[in-house]
Amino acid sequence: MTGIAINNHGEFFVASNFSDHEWEMLKEDYVVGEFLMPCCRSPAILKTSPNGLKFFAHYSDECATAPETIWHIQAKESLVKELRQKSINARSEVSGGKATEKWKADIYFEHSNRKIAFEIQHSYQHLRDYFKRQKRYEKSNVECYWILYKPRFVTVSKSIAKYRIKEEFGNIFPEEKKVASGVNQISSLPIVWFESEENEQIKAPGFFSASSSWWIDCILNGRFCYSIEGWRIQ
Repeated sequence: MTGIAINNHGEFFVASNFSDHEWEMLKEDYVVGEFLMPCCRSPAILKTSPNGLKFFAHYSDECATAPETIWHIQAKESLVKELRQKSINARSEVSGGKATEKWKADIYFEHSNRKIAFEIQHSYQHLRDYFKRQKRYEKSNVECYWILYKPRFVTVSKSIAKYRIKEEFGNIFPEEKKVASGVNQISSLPIVWFESEENEQIKAPGFFSASSSWWIDCILNGRFCYSIEGWRIQ
């Protein structure tokens, strides 16, 4: 994310220079490709953080010139490799859905009459967008699991906790120990993080640490599931 973008004529635009109203109007009216990221000249999209910060982000989520892309590629290659070693035909960038419910999975495969997608997320995304994208997969009868960059996992976990405390517990932190320990996870959104620097481990805090291969096995065998304590391997 960045506060600056350019257009095709090389003119700079600073997000903070726009009023809230101007920014919202611009978000509704702009055409993809009208603004470009200064780092790599790829299309930029306009976003607003939960705290009201205006910024530009990569349309494709990742910058071709940034270290983030290396993490994304490594995570995808690791998971695809593990799936294929299990004789599963895993494919990248598979599209599905209809009309406004279209989706595009980083990794997609089918196993024992199940349709499964892996979404690999490094860049910032609002919690409502996670829910929206997850809903699209559900409507196509596709199970979707989110593999996040560790700092992103921490951010999303905090957002989930705030959301659940407000929506489920009336703005009161749950007293029951098991419920409290899993308040930062939610049944509708399976999330873990991929640790590329630690033998390509799949992790979730307080719950488990597993190799990519074992985690995939647990998904296929129904052992990666949700309880009041969060998503965990059973």
